Amino acid sequence: MNSFLDHCFMLVKTGSRPEHMPMVYSHAYVLSGFSFVFEKFKGQDQMYKIPYILEKMVIEAPSKSIGRKYLPEYVQLFYSVVRSVARNEFFETVNSDAIKSVFGLINCFTNDTACLLLKRTMFIIIKELKEAEESDGKSTEYPYKSEVLAYFINNYRMQMFDTKDPIYKNELASFCEIFIDFRPHEIIYFQSYYSAIFNLAFSLGKSKFCTQVSLKLFNNYLIPMKEQLGDYHTFKNLQIEEMKKNGIPVNSEKKETLDFDTIVFLINQAIDSIKPLIKK
Repeated sequence: MNSFLDHCFMLVKTGSRPEHMPMVYSHAYVLSGFSFVFEKFKGQDQMYKIPYILEKMVIEAPSKSIGRKYLPEYVQLFYSVVRSVARNEFFETVNSDAIKSVFGLINCFTNDTACLLLKRTMFIIIKELKEAEESDGKSTEYPYKSEVLAYFINNYRMQMFDTKDPIYKNELASFCEIFIDFRPHEIIYFQSYYSAIFNLAFSLGKSKFCTQVSLKLFNNYLIPMKEQLGDYHTFKNLQIEEMKKNGIPVNSEKKETLDFDTIVFLINQAIDSIKPLIKK
């Protein structure tokens, strides 16, 4: 194993497979051990290389070729990379590109492995965010937490409709259970997250795909969330009025109002798409 890790270190440092690295080390095996190497580089100058090295491996690995043999290791790797990409200072300006590179890994895996990888990794991240919010009232664990969660949800939605593999439909209910009771109060800072959920609900309602899950999202997420948005809007208006009375500039509130309007449009669109599925 030490020899294998040495080869992986070289992979990180050079960006390509070392000439003396035995080809018996398949892409699946290399990926399974990459999380150990990743921990060594976390927070160092080489950190910025990680997503692009992984992207290079994605290009080299045949599409849909890696099965679930090392699934626990893949989950640990995916979690470690996503978590660090979302937090690391090197990605303050190129964060989106880095995350796209990381999520490109999904194309390496068979559909059943990719589905479970998305589910299990997202479960870990949301569990951490819930604990952070419960402890101090804020989900401060990730600077880019909203965008990261949106990538998980959007990727699942696209994989489900693009591949049409039954694994995504079969796992859809349990996938939605991961986020169905996670509605952060910092709505503006979670716009990407909420937008992804509303787009998922809209796609399900419009396509009449998995009606049971659509109705559960309608009753347990969309309706409570619309009420939460109404309360938030009332609070923000009162806050703006108070700021005006005290002579405090409210320019920053204009952008938030625009974001709020987008969220309201998306949730109403999702609700309207599912309403016809409700039996009267």
